[in-house]
Amino acid sequence: MNLELGIKYACDRLAACVLLVLLSPLLALVAIAIRLDSPGNPFFVQERIGASGRPFKIFKYRTMRAGSEKLGLGATTKSDDDRITRVGRWLRATSLDEVPQLLNIARGEMSFIGPRPTLRYQVENYTARQQRRLRMRPGITGWAQVHGRNEIPWERRIELDLEYIDNFCLLLDTEILLRTARVLVRREGVYARDRANDAFVTPVAEADATPRVQPAPRSEPAPRRPSTPRVEPVSRAAASPPAVEARPVLLPLLVVGAGGHARVVVDIAEKQGRFRVVGLVDERPELAGSALLGYPVLGGREVLERGDLPSHAVVAIGSPAARAAWQALLEERGFQLAVLVHPSAQVGRETVIGAGSVLMAGAIVNSGSRLGRGVIVNTAASVDHDCEVGDFVHVAPGARLAGGVRVGARAHIGIGACVLQNLQVGADAIVGGGAAVIRPVAAGTTVVGVPAEPRRSRQPEPDVVVIRP
Repeated sequence: MNLELGIKYACDRLAACVLLVLLSPLLALVAIAIRLDSPGNPFFVQERIGASGRPFKIFKYRTMRAGSEKLGLGATTKSDDDRITRVGRWLRATSLDEVPQLLNIARGEMSFIGPRPTLRYQVENYTARQQRRLRMRPGITGWAQVHGRNEIPWERRIELDLEYIDNFCLLLDTEILLRTARVLVRREGVYARDRANDAFVTPVAEADATPRVQPAPRSEPAPRRPSTPRVEPVSRAAASPPAVEARPVLLPLLVVGAGGHARVVVDIAEKQGRFRVVGLVDERPELAGSALLGYPVLGGREVLERGDLPSHAVVAIGSPAARAAWQALLEERGFQLAVLVHPSAQVGRETVIGAGSVLMAGAIVNSGSRLGRGVIVNTAASVDHDCEVGDFVHVAPGARLAGGVRVGARAHIGIGACVLQNLQVGADAIVGGGAAVIRPVAAGTTVVGVPAEPRRSRQPEPDVVVIRP
């Protein structure tokens, strides 16, 4: 993170906290008005995709009747939409429905200025170039919002967001803030010119090409900053028959790791039907030039310097520490961490699965559970409702987490182990295979047995290194 970006995010969070305190009476009054106008929660909470592809819950004031996202035009709206409430119409016109996002900024999930946060299905259909839009935190306003907002198509909005990312500086943020004030006063761009906001259209990708992380753009002046390059629109009407366009386009995927765990991850990627593996990265020099399941081992981390790599990657290494280090390196290099879910896995409603996580055959993640980044839910393991599983946790084959369990980062739940409901397993803890956890497990502790008890050694073993599968 460069200095200006660090200053921007620090100022964002400080300003958001101050504004939340100062505006709290107004926020409460608006919430009461919404509730009196129509039944239901005054807040609209929805999953959006943020920086580096991390999902988060965005907060807005509800402007439609409760459950309207499943009715009529769905996520698309128009100015005379009968789903919009009386208070909601005023909130949309004044953009006050976005004010609760101050909480997202205070939590470090959003910024005042940046690309608007979008839905998961949109991000999943981005081209390799468009995925660069996820390199900065999403914002309440941005370069696209002051260049037409909803009056311009999604394709153009994304290009403007990329221009902002390429030219970011604090001076540009100041300009956007000033121009946003004018847009709000004039109430410009709330709806498209045909009165209906356009839905996101999946771009037509090149099925046989391996996209680079950042394709070289063509030279064409931008509307406001002549030095900014931009490309021709990437989504065009197809000249070929519809049957050709209907062919599924698989996203190229780089796999880090070429051991036994990688064999399973590659198999899941093939079966999921969203990705095509183009190669593997492994630091062991003896594996360079070899192949795994027919896919070439390209080399070690020096491979990441190549310019022809895909934008999606996944870390197929069982060790939590190694997995965390590699995932951090990939994110720093601008890769999007793929989420792989075996077709036989079951995922409940209102679950959150962090970037780089893998759900293997027969895995179950029930409703309301949240998995952090780089989590492995192994074969036939289950995570019951409302669990919180930290980053880089490994839930081994056949392990069971009952409802409401909290697991700290990098913990390992061994094969066939079970953790009773509402218990906490601390960070870096190890639950041995077949153990039954009936009381909380402290961070860094190894527990074994039925019931699980802390492991005791007759002699200290300072040099023992635990290698987690």
